[in-house]
Amino acid sequence: MKTTKKVYHYLQYAFFLGVAAVIRFVGYRVSMKIACVIGSLLFLRPKRRSISIRNVRAAFPEKSEREIRDIGKRSMQGMVKVIFEFILIPGIAANSKKYVEVQGVENMWRALELNKGVVLAVSHFGNWELMGMASGAEKLPIHAIGKPTKNPLVYNYIKHVRGLTGMRCIDQEGAIKRTIQLLKENQVVAMLVDERVKDGTVLVDFFGRKTAASSLPATLGLKYGAAIIPAFYYRGETERSIYLFGKPFDLISTGNRKKDLAANTQQYMTRLEEEIRKRPSDWTLWMHNRWESHSA
Repeated sequence: MKTTKKVYHYLQYAFFLGVAAVIRFVGYRVSMKIACVIGSLLFLRPKRRSISIRNVRAAFPEKSEREIRDIGKRSMQGMVKVIFEFILIPGIAANSKKYVEVQGVENMWRALELNKGVVLAVSHFGNWELMGMASGAEKLPIHAIGKPTKNPLVYNYIKHVRGLTGMRCIDQEGAIKRTIQLLKENQVVAMLVDERVKDGTVLVDFFGRKTAASSLPATLGLKYGAAIIPAFYYRGETERSIYLFGKPFDLISTGNRKKDLAANTQQYMTRLEEEIRKRPSDWTLWMHNRWESHSA
């Protein structure tokens, strides 16, 4: 059984490398056009299309059905673009400023001067993989919590690509302990704040509906004094996009831990909602049951 599984992993990895070679051969512009076609086809899947349309309609009741479907389709296209752009990172990293204009990095360096580390609040908005690449290119001491893939060969490849400009991966197992250690060493730890998680959540308002969100960034800010800085990636119409580091959130600390966790987490989610409202198709989680769980 183990041998069969290992062979399957090698075959899967070989196929992945083959696809990656094709994407790199055709180049950035052509691969982005291919990504749009694939994304449009994937949007035709009944289940994901239905979830996406339902979520967008609930978030933007004022929009027409045509606009709602267009947001859902372009969001799916964006997800495929993220995958293709990740594969292209070796070439992009060699000339990162051609593809990504970094703004607000001074906010990060000022926060690091406090010597308490930084939690970088990122989301599935734009391209979080290129955010990691660009952060490393700016020489920030960046780490990111990631979920290992089932195929260890593919996961090792992913970690290699993510580390090309200096970003380091933190495996989910033991991630909290490792994150605390890194913050004490005045490092930057990137966390996806819009993912659904099972534990350590609080209820927040997100597009007019209650949903559970991770309270980990707020916990680290309150307990260890780490700065919480939002970051966003605005995909450009051409090759060049903008990666923005915002100003640190003002920490809400009243002494009531439960209320403080909820209030600080709400800050992050409110800011994310504001950005999504400006560019709704840039968020790739419309296709997921993000509002399904209300338990905290």
